[in-house]
Amino acid sequence: MKVALGVGTNAYDGYPLEVMLEQISKVGAEFVEIAAIKGYFEHVRPEKMSGEEKEKIKALLKKNNLSCESFSSHVDLTEEGILPVFKKRMEFAKEIGAKIVNTNSGPLGKEKKLYEVIKEVDEYAKSLGLIVALETHGDIISGGEDIKIIKKIDSPNIKMNYDFGNVFYFSGGKIRPEKDFEKALEYPECICHLHIKDIKLENNEWKIVPIGEGVVDYERVFYLLEKNRVSFPASIELPLRLGGKKEEGLKKINPVLPLDEINNIIKRSLDYVRKVGKDIYM
Repeated sequence: MKVALGVGTNAYDGYPLEVMLEQISKVGAEFVEIAAIKGYFEHVRPEKMSGEEKEKIKALLKKNNLSCESFSSHVDLTEEGILPVFKKRMEFAKEIGAKIVNTNSGPLGKEKKLYEVIKEVDEYAKSLGLIVALETHGDIISGGEDIKIIKKIDSPNIKMNYDFGNVFYFSGGKIRPEKDFEKALEYPECICHLHIKDIKLENNEWKIVPIGEGVVDYERVFYLLEKNRVSFPASIELPLRLGGKKEEGLKKINPVLPLDEINNIIKRSLDYVRKVGKDIYM
């Protein structure tokens, strides 16, 4: 069964949200994952928005014929006092029609705290009819093995968002994401969303690149999905302004790219995914 393929707004960082949505529609995407990534790409801040501002965003989505399968609300769930903020973001996700709310989990060593707070997150997700997806982000949830944590939480409202580029990056280039993904697929019922990201390490520098031009073997990824007869909604997530030396990590160091250049990268990425994953993505 074919599923939705979207585009994350972080590719268009530096432009107003109105422009981002217009361009994402222009390149041929039908759904957008709006970014509210704390400290990096906060294109909306639902906890500080008025009802009028939220209605404006809903109107922009409608104007550009865009839906929201997922919402990027990345916070550290173990941070003291973060739950009221995250709940506001969950409410916003519901308002714009998203079904999935992607987030970080928390730093390694704070697993006990995560298990405590996830109970409240789970209950609120159930009340709103949402799924909260813990992303592979080099923390408590780092890769395929950590699907066991999702299994232990044991809720249909708490699942995994597998980000292929993150798995490679946070492992320092040591883990092949397409191989690691097989571990996550041991429990496909615990996965609900994918971030299709590509990255490479060139001259000791991290570079975010168009899908199919980095290290991730997406032909293998889509083969595994077909082999296991599963499919998950996904968004092209290319934070193009991030870069940096290997030892320093990804930082927002790149200038705002011209819209034509961003559109070209996103269009190539969408075309590649639809070609290689033709039996999976619309």
